[in-house]
Amino acid sequence: MKFTQTANWVLTVAIGVMGMSAGGSAWAADAARMGKPNLPFAMEVKNMVGASGVVTIEVTPGSESGPESEIATASRACLVGAPASSCFETVADRKFGQPTTAEVLDIGDRRSGVLLMATVNGVTGSMRMVAVLGLSAGGQLVNLLPFVYVSDEDQFLYWRGTANSRIGALTVANTVWDLDHETRFDDHRYQISSYELCPGSKGFVLADRFNTRRKYAMETDGHPGNLVLKAIMPRVKARLGSKRMVGNCGKP
Repeated sequence: MKFTQTANWVLTVAIGVMGMSAGGSAWAADAARMGKPNLPFAMEVKNMVGASGVVTIEVTPGSESGPESEIATASRACLVGAPASSCFETVADRKFGQPTTAEVLDIGDRRSGVLLMATVNGVTGSMRMVAVLGLSAGGQLVNLLPFVYVSDEDQFLYWRGTANSRIGALTVANTVWDLDHETRFDDHRYQISSYELCPGSKGFVLADRFNTRRKYAMETDGHPGNLVLKAIMPRVKARLGSKRMVGNCGKP
């Protein structure tokens, strides 16, 4: 799925067995929009986690970073009509700004979240924070995921375990560099992390993590790398099935 954003843009995603993924193509599209500042935009969300009915979320993209600049402000998502203290900012070990994208996400069990992505740009590439927003018991917008990021070489996929499953899951492939034996341009392994929505709670938990045995070529000069996350999903599903994490929410 290609991620885009325009003012007052709303997209409801109905997820089946396989849902959405993001990789090099989405990054290339964002690169083409560099220099065009994101404008604030609003989106309506039905049955958001922690809320009832329809709420309106306003997203204000932060500043764009670059090799010689620092992000002055992070991106913000705020609940319209609520105090400023209810806002969520894309801040982790650094501030993530624009390009910023957002989508309404069906996370299962007839609930929705907001998939929010914000960016840090550097000399060697970009990094995006991936957040799924819901409302806490105190009425604050919070990230239902642990801190998750994707770089230019990374991919992620949102999916359901089976066609009838009420449980949403997010699988992320992050590059693993052997700094003693690999350069940035060498083939490399990936760490595959899967997060499942914990029934009866309001967040995702880390359900499984492993490193690939195979090394994959990186993306160069517009040619995509040869990792296809969907091709790894049978192994991911088998591991999750053997752990029987769904409904348990234990540690991997």
